[in-house]
Amino acid sequence: MQKIGKRWYPMHILFRDLLKSGGGTELITLRIAFDQPVPEPLFSEPP
Repeated sequence: MQKIGKRWYPMHILFRDLLKSGGGTELITLRIAFDQPVPEPLFSEPP
């Protein structure tokens, strides 16, 4: 966990299916930015 601004965020996550063998899926966040503007068309349906 790392504190970024006022938020705590997991930088390393391991997803595992305990009913299966294998290492699972690893998610490593190298950098992240919060409260960034998002263009409206990104979430709009096309006409």
